[in-house]
Amino acid sequence: MKRETYNILVEVRDENHKVILDKDGNKCLDIKFDLSFERENAEHCLRQIAKNLVGWMPNYNINIGASLLSKNGSDHPSLHTWTTMFSLYVNENRFIVH
Repeated sequence: MKRETYNILVEVRDENHKVILDKDGNKCLDIKFDLSFERENAEHCLRQIAKNLVGWMPNYNINIGASLLSKNGSDHPSLHTWTTMFSLYVNENRFIVH
């Protein structure tokens, strides 16, 4: 099995689906980080992240996406894109393979 590095994007909204604000009133849109895992373990990995987030923020709406860098046959960075491969909608208990 091949390990790949995914860019993880976590979006959190309050119980009214509104963007969370920090103590200064600035929008907290998302959290991004890289994580390496095997494609076959994607759902397990995203659900583990979700489990921790729900523990910290039980009344919030949490969505997690995992994307791979696609170079589109070019070495020029301006032509590279991130392709979403997996999504987990935590409050809906829905995992999607794109």
